[in-house]
Amino acid sequence: MNKTMELNKETANRLWVKQFGKRQKAFDFAGREIAKASYNDRNSNFGWNVDHILPESRGGKTADHNLICCSIKTNDEKADRFPAFKANGKQFEIQRRENHYEIIEKSRKTENQYLDDFVNFYDVAWGLKCWKKCKPDEREVFVAFAKIKLEVSYEETSTINKFREFIKKMFDTSNIYEDRNINYSSFGSTTVVFTIVNYNVPSKEDSEEWLNLCVLLNT
Repeated sequence: MNKTMELNKETANRLWVKQFGKRQKAFDFAGREIAKASYNDRNSNFGWNVDHILPESRGGKTADHNLICCSIKTNDEKADRFPAFKANGKQFEIQRRENHYEIIEKSRKTENQYLDDFVNFYDVAWGLKCWKKCKPDEREVFVAFAKIKLEVSYEETSTINKFREFIKKMFDTSNIYEDRNINYSSFGSTTVVFTIVNYNVPSKEDSEEWLNLCVLLNT
């Protein structure tokens, strides 16, 4: 699309189909329900319109990769705020991704969510930092952890819940911590990183059993 594309009803409906398919109702990135038939209707609880991800005031283009369908209330709350804003009680951040921008929900880490999403063990500083966090006390034991990344459509919460229960049973532990990031561009998706922790790995056999479970899960 070119820079002079008009944000009219025709364009909005095309973007709706691109983002939500044939659904007549959907949820925007802030979790508000919107209805296709309620485009630009401020009198409807499901009213929606099209917003620039990177605001025009910041140089954002009127092009498909920078447009997103969202509730009128969400659009009003976001407005031209950049890079951080709050909508529907949630904190978001606009981040650059290669040649476009995306809306990212800022993750809410629990007190137990103490491990980084990614640990580069080729970097000594990162490795030592991770080791210190994993060591529970002065006992002669090791702590094992595995990170599992799951990416689904941001509306598929049931899939996330089922997967969480599955790995709880598979690893026979409730020490599973979750960090969730929602990425919104033309197509919304939720990336969930599950951290599974075993606080007591005293023997070689325990380590082998843990690794076997990880290999099995990967297959």
